[in-house]
Amino acid sequence: MEKFKEQLLLDKEPAGDANDNALLEEFMRLYGGSSSAPEAESQNQNENLKFKVVEPHAGFCIKTKSQDGNGSTNKVFLNICTADHIPSPQEITDEELADILSCEDPSKFRVPMSLGEPHAEVDKSGNGCIVYDIVISQTFFNKISSNNLFMGFFMSVVFEGLDNKYDVKLSSDWIKLKNKKQMGKIMTQHIRTESKPWIVEMDSNSPPTAQSVGPLISEVKDKVKAKSVEPKYKIVQEPTTGHPDYLIAEIDLPEIRSSKAITLDIGEDCIVLNTRSLLYSLHIYLPYSFVQTECGAQFDKQSKKLSITLPVVPQQAVS
Repeated sequence: MEKFKEQLLLDKEPAGDANDNALLEEFMRLYGGSSSAPEAESQNQNENLKFKVVEPHAGFCIKTKSQDGNGSTNKVFLNICTADHIPSPQEITDEELADILSCEDPSKFRVPMSLGEPHAEVDKSGNGCIVYDIVISQTFFNKISSNNLFMGFFMSVVFEGLDNKYDVKLSSDWIKLKNKKQMGKIMTQHIRTESKPWIVEMDSNSPPTAQSVGPLISEVKDKVKAKSVEPKYKIVQEPTTGHPDYLIAEIDLPEIRSSKAITLDIGEDCIVLNTRSLLYSLHIYLPYSFVQTECGAQFDKQSKKLSITLPVVPQQAVS
């Protein structure tokens, strides 16, 4: 987690300050804001905040351990919880899941979930431990509770997600605790409650035109083949120090002609991009939670660049 917060600029290629400033100026122009009027911008964002504070319900508890770079291990617990506002994944059979796991791209079956911030607790022996609250839908919770294949798949997804989000390496040797629904106190989480148009296509001399509305948490159904490449991108934050007000991602898509060829999924803390032509595929985890209803993107057909604005949940709202 700390290594992410130390990266205020994530670059796939060198970029000068002039380019960053131009991108920030374009963002302010499009969204009618001004860098000299942060109070008005903050007030506008708060008025349009469309996320819900959710109290997850306890389900069961997983015990495992993490390992640091020095080889020492630490006790870790995972509270597997449910919440009404988490959608269920696509319904598939055991055979279909087995086929997906055997293919080159098992990520085409996606499980909507919220990975909570780590919090310190004390176990029954009085020793300190770290706990993560994992929130899924009640329907999928029932599925993994009665199906070992789906349970194993789910745990591998959780471990990978925690590794990507918090840079924590968890042991695959885990156990489900009997007669224990949770370790410590389950923390509240912020879940998006509405969707908004994400991609706006731009001609250089024409105003933005809204495209189709993106779903709450969409599944990327296009199969990303081996020929797909990760496009060049850069991400900057504003302000450049401390907790950001928003992030701006700029992605180069030189072979894409229209925003209609782009599938963009903005998660709680990640960007997933694929193209219909199977040319590009990108999955980025970031160290902040987004105000997803206020996220927006525009595709410039001349420069072939997709610019994404990602308002960040204020620090006091996630503490």
